Amino acid sequence: MDTVALRARIADELNRQASDIVGSPSLSVGLIVNREINSAIQHYESTRFRWNERREHEFATTVANTRAYSLPASFVKMDSLKLIYSGGYIGLASKTWDQIEEQDRRVTGSPGLPKDYVIYGNVARLYPVPNGAYTLVGSYIQRVRPTSLTGSYCAIVTMGGASLTATTTASHNSQLNGWTTDGEELIRARAKASLRIRYFREDGAIAEMAGLQATRETFLSVEERVAYERLADETNDATTTGRVVPYEI
Repeated sequence: MDTVALRARIADELNRQASDIVGSPSLSVGLIVNREINSAIQHYESTRFRWNERREHEFATTVANTRAYSLPASFVKMDSLKLIYSGGYIGLASKTWDQIEEQDRRVTGSPGLPKDYVIYGNVARLYPVPNGAYTLVGSYIQRVRPTSLTGSYCAIVTMGGASLTATTTASHNSQLNGWTTDGEELIRARAKASLRIRYFREDGAIAEMAGLQATRETFLSVEERVAYERLADETNDATTTGRVVPYEI
């Protein structure tokens, strides 16, 4: 399903037209549908799904005596960081900022082959400081921006540090990404529940959310929870072997 179809289906399930006005003359159903689709995606963007994993992405080359490197614009959460050395991979150990700071203070700070890293802000800091050029290879959760959430009903929306600008350009209106294909049911369920709660003030939707919150769940509706559990099962099946392996502590 592309984003045009997603917007239309949400409006249909709410028994509304995109041009209907909600609350004020400047607030249309089409606008708030787009707004809540963006919000739903933002809510889940750090959650692991098959479509937002980025594996072994070569994103930077180190420079001698330079310790910090910018992360990719799409970066959300690191799984592993490696560097290429002598034709092979060397895994770097994840540390806290305080641990790296302590090592810098207590251990000779001479350049060398990095062995540790910390993610801080939008950079990866390495320790020890590199003594040459090594390719950094990251596997991480990436942001898949809903770039196709534009059109005559969309205002400018800020998301993940970038703005989605209103446009009526037809080429922007029917693009696909993981949120509108594999994750479409989840995003549709959350956006629809949010609209019913925040804009239409439906008593049943508000009560359903309150019941979920009473059990410390972050879902807005049971429909959203069921959709999430199905996707979580698919992700688990794709990333696990189904066997338990013992290990020593």
